[in-house]
Amino acid sequence: MKMGRPMGRQMKSRSRSSSRARSDDNGIETLKGNNDTGYRGKQNKSRTGKKCTNWVDSVTHTPKIYPDKGLEKNFCRNPAPDEDAKTIWCFIEGGTPLHFWEYCDPLGGRGEGSKAEGSVVINNGKEGDVPPNTKIQLTKCAQSSPYGNNSYPCTNAFDASGSKFTHTNRGVGMWWRAQFGREYWVDRVRIRNRRDCCGARLAGTEVFIGGESCGKVEAGTRNGQWYTVKCQSDLKGAQITLKTTRNDYLSISGIEVWSGEEEDDDEEEEQGGSGEYTIAANTKIGFNTGSARQSTNYGNNSYPASNAWSNGSKFTHTNAGVGQWWEVTMNQGYWVDRVRILNRRDCCGNRLAGTKVFVDN
Repeated sequence: MKMGRPMGRQMKSRSRSSSRARSDDNGIETLKGNNDTGYRGKQNKSRTGKKCTNWVDSVTHTPKIYPDKGLEKNFCRNPAPDEDAKTIWCFIEGGTPLHFWEYCDPLGGRGEGSKAEGSVVINNGKEGDVPPNTKIQLTKCAQSSPYGNNSYPCTNAFDASGSKFTHTNRGVGMWWRAQFGREYWVDRVRIRNRRDCCGARLAGTEVFIGGESCGKVEAGTRNGQWYTVKCQSDLKGAQITLKTTRNDYLSISGIEVWSGEEEDDDEEEEQGGSGEYTIAANTKIGFNTGSARQSTNYGNNSYPASNAWSNGSKFTHTNAGVGQWWEVTMNQGYWVDRVRILNRRDCCGNRLAGTKVFVDN
C-alpha cells in the first residue's frame, strides 16, 4: 500500500487564519503562515508522543519534492497545506497502513485553552475539526411524536444490529434528531432503513446539519438498506435532524454521521479504499445474520433464510419462480471481490445454475 499524502483527497478546503503565534527565545517554535507552513522548529514527536520518521524516508513528501518547506531530519512540518492539513504533522514510527501520520504541537505547546485528543485539536470545543473520514459520535436524541405509546423510541437508531427501529406518527415534517456534543464539519450521513416492512417511507426524507439542509434520501428506498446523503458542501453544526417531506411515518434502524470526504475511485484502487470501507485483502466479510430474508417461504417456512448459516447441514428454500430471491445485509459498506455459495447437498443441485448475485446499497 502506498503511503500517500496525509489527508488524501478529503475534507474540502476551508481557509482559516492560522497565525497562532507562540513565542520562544529564538522564535523558531512560532506557528506562522498558511496552516502553519512557516514553522521551522525542532518538534520531532506527535501529539500522542510517537516519534516522527525522517522526511527523506517518505515516498510522497521528501525534501526533493518540497525543497522550500524545511523538511529537515524528522521535525514536524506542514509542507502541503492545499491537502487540507490544518497544522504541522509528521509520519510516525510504527504506523499502520491506515494510521501512519499524526498532528504535532510546537515545543512548549500551544498555550492554555487547547487540548490534544490523539491527532485532533479541540480549541474549547469550538473549532469542529476532526481527522477526515471520521464517524461522529451521537449523543442525546429525540423525535417529534412517540408512535404506539413510545414502543419505538428514538434510541432504537443507535442499536448496532439494526433489529430495532424508530417510529413517529404520520405527517409532513415529522422528525428525528440527535446531538453531537459539540460542533463538527459534516460531509455525509448514512441512514439504515427498517428491515421488516414499509421501506418506501424513507424516500425523500430531508437531512439537516444544524439548521442547514444537507440533502434528501433518494427515491425508491427498500427495506433494510443503507442510504447515503452527501452534503453539497461541508456543513458545520452540533446536531442532525431527519424530517419527512411527505405525509408519512419516519422510521430508521441505524444512522452514521461522517466528517471528511470519501476518496475518489482512483485513490481507492491505489490505497485500498476510504477508511469507511477498508479491510485487509482476502477477508471474509461479516453479515448481520438476523437480517437474512427470502422472497417466499416454502413448506410453511420449514426452510427459512437463516438456514444459510448452518454450515451445510440445512438449506434455505423459496417457492418456484423467476426472480425469487434471498438477501442479507452486511454489517457495513464494503468493496466486494467474490462470493462463495454452498449448494444444498441432498438433491436438486442443478437448480442453483444461473442464479445472479447482486451487491448494492
